Amino acid sequence: MAVQGSSDVLVDELYETTQQLRRFVENRLRTSGASVARLRAMRMLARAERPLRMRDLSEMTGVAARTTTSIVDSLERDGLVERVRHPD
Repeated sequence: MAVQGSSDVLVDELYETTQQLRRFVENRLRTSGASVARLRAMRMLARAERPLRMRDLSEMTGVAARTTTSIVDSLERDGLVERVRHPD
């Protein structure tokens, strides 16, 4: 059992607070059709110095390739990104 004021208690409280904040943000984003995953992808694309391949975006966001494709599809459908053919 952790002693009140110990680092274990602090870590537990920080974790719970982070989870609550994430749920709050996700609920607020959902009402406008957004998500944390979509925002993360848009942030990575905006910061990139060059167009990214889907594989690169997947690796940067830590999301499976299939999920990345779905996210980019939805961003493209909403007019937020444009796909272009990668020059081989």
